[in-house]
Amino acid sequence: MIEPVNRPLKAGRWVAFTHSVYVEGLDLTDATFAMQVRDSWNGGQIRADLSTVTTAAAEGVRFVGLDTVNGLPVSEIGIRINETTMEAMSAEAAGIDPDADLSLVYDLHITRAGLAEVFMRGAFIVQAGSTE
Repeated sequence: MIEPVNRPLKAGRWVAFTHSVYVEGLDLTDATFAMQVRDSWNGGQIRADLSTVTTAAAEGVRFVGLDTVNGLPVSEIGIRINETTMEAMSAEAAGIDPDADLSLVYDLHITRAGLAEVFMRGAFIVQAGSTE
């Protein structure tokens, strides 16, 4: 069983969000992934709904590669939310100041051997920006 990591993520409103996660001690070569960004825990509007993808240009979560460090497997996971999806995460649509950052939540599930587990979760902050 994986103990979920609490990691806040910050993303710019007017650009694609990309993030790499390195997982020590697990070979995730055959894993599948799911991640949602929502307004609130246990409900709320889904702002991004990501599944397993195989290329860096695709919106979703992908297995990037496997390395061995000090005899342990280290898997790299890549997360991508496209610019159009980020732009749709509007503070104004959420009923707050359009120039404000937008506080959301996310969690990332990893499925290995048919068992889904919450791997990482936390705040997902969409930062206001000036350059579109």
